[in-house]
Amino acid sequence: MLEEIGLWEHRNTPCLKLSGGMKRLVILAMAIAPEVDAVFLDEPTAGLDPVNRVKVWGLINRLAREGVHILVTSHEMEEVEERAEEVVMINRGKVVAQGPPEKLIAEVSSLVRIEVTLSRAEAYKELVKALEGLDGVEGVYNLGSTALVYVNSHEVMDIVERISEVAPSSGLKIGKCGLRDVFLRHAL
Repeated sequence: MLEEIGLWEHRNTPCLKLSGGMKRLVILAMAIAPEVDAVFLDEPTAGLDPVNRVKVWGLINRLAREGVHILVTSHEMEEVEERAEEVVMINRGKVVAQGPPEKLIAEVSSLVRIEVTLSRAEAYKELVKALEGLDGVEGVYNLGSTALVYVNSHEVMDIVERISEVAPSSGLKIGKCGLRDVFLRHAL
């Protein structure tokens, strides 16, 4: 196991002297070294560099192919989107969405996310008022200094123009929706 995760040359080094990422790899190796039917991994790639993330996911994939049932908790929605067969989203102790990633993403596939950086606290109320009743606006959510606006992909330019009129100095980011947005729309 140490060879597979790239720690064989450190096999005699006390764990306390290893880097944080190496310690995470040791914990993972300890969890999967015995032959088991199931493994529960909490944020297995947290704090790892990109090379070790790939190693960890390679190991998880190998175990899954060998028939080991693997439950991973993660806040890294991009990794979940790429790797999971089934997703269960939990917010405040309640399941808010469940299914294969493709099915969940289909809920938001016709939408575009616009992140608006708000310059002042009252800007959110002004933004909501300006977008109220506009065709294509599917939801506006307040995240403190950022507002998320979900819009029908056919209406993006008109809505960006309207946002620019209301909040001309705000920063805007336009993005394709994914699992992160599925969670946000259910949780907010």
